[in-house]
Amino acid sequence: MSSVMSDSSATPINSISVDVEDWLQSTIDPDLPLTDRFRCSTWAMLEAFTSRVAVGAPLNPG
Repeated sequence: MSSVMSDSSATPINSISVDVEDWLQSTIDPDLPLTDRFRCSTWAMLEAFTSRVAVGAPLNPG
């Protein structure tokens, strides 16, 4: 996690990066469909951030 100061105030801007992967798809065969475990883990992570009033945008490099 990083913290930097914004140009307009003394309030820190925090950031976090979370890498959620589907092990079979990322190591065995990239053409495999995403598993239910991946979907559940992703939603659990998003719900944890939402319950703490965190906001952001998902990054989809593909």
